[in-house]
Amino acid sequence: MMSAILEPCPHCGNLTDTGVGQYLRADGVLVWSLSIHCASCGLVQESDDLGFPPKRYREYIIRQEGLWMLVVVPTEKSGRARAGLIMKQMLSLDTRDVARLLKAMPGVIWQGTKSEVDWLCRRVSQAGVDCESRLWNLTEGGPPEIGLGTSRFGE
Repeated sequence: MMSAILEPCPHCGNLTDTGVGQYLRADGVLVWSLSIHCASCGLVQESDDLGFPPKRYREYIIRQEGLWMLVVVPTEKSGRARAGLIMKQMLSLDTRDVARLLKAMPGVIWQGTKSEVDWLCRRVSQAGVDCESRLWNLTEGGPPEIGLGTSRFGE
């Protein structure tokens, strides 16, 4: 899903609608897209990239789609270890971050965009660990304590 954000045109500097979105391709690859159509100078620019978008676009996507959480349901110790290994590989985590993830299980181990959480949950599930993506509900109070958060990645 692409949402419009008002930003300066990279060519003329006038404010223009810039479309930004993130999605999970059918083959399991995480992709983000940017689309600029400037009415002032006529610039048309479309781009796609893999992985996490720059921080400002990622934060905008979260504001538009909500904050999503990756929740690992209760699982045996070997399942937690498999989930930790998958997260380490996918996110290039260091040992300290993996330890924080293991300590957070069962529970919320990641928060971010819906596409990111779906991407991670798909891979963790493929390793035989039960997980789910869940939209953070504003009525529940502040964001939950998690293993890792939105501030460390996608910058």
